[in-house]
Amino acid sequence: MSKRWQIPDEYLSKISLNEAKFVFEHAEKKLKDIVDTNILIVNRTTTLVTVTVGLLVGLIGFSINHWITLREFDELFTISIFTELYLFVICLILKDNIQAQEYYVIGANPTLFFTEILYNSEIDKIETADPEKEQRLIYMYINEIENYQFRIEKNIETNENRWRLFNASLKALVYLPFYIVVMYFILILLR
Repeated sequence: MSKRWQIPDEYLSKISLNEAKFVFEHAEKKLKDIVDTNILIVNRTTTLVTVTVGLLVGLIGFSINHWITLREFDELFTISIFTELYLFVICLILKDNIQAQEYYVIGANPTLFFTEILYNSEIDKIETADPEKEQRLIYMYINEIENYQFRIEKNIETNENRWRLFNASLKALVYLPFYIVVMYFILILLR
């Protein structure tokens, strides 16, 4: 596992309170954007699951009706069974996208700000270029900036995996008609 990113010490001694606030606000905006992307992925996946399950249920109904009326394994029945399996696999892939996953959100628990490190008197004694700076508040911002960077990286990784599953499932659904036609011709040739 890679080491968590930290603001280099050379910048810690130079950063002002306003600069820390600026960086924090932009990190918060970036994290919010990534969280919103997660919501978009889940909504699109839910729509795709609805379409896929609808097709699957319709096809199962067709297969049952076809079997009840004809009681034979013809090309249509065989194609419908294999297409149902194909759609079922797509549903299984999509299921992973809408199940709960570890996700890092905006904000922090208040307990993270009341630590011995932040209230250590050594922080107040640190020499900086700007003696007017409120060191403790700056360190709180620094801590959150570093935490936001970690959250951003982890959420991007989660979103990339979710997009990958969504796109693979969408492609598989788009290729479904081609799959059905190929199956039909294979069954005709095997007859």
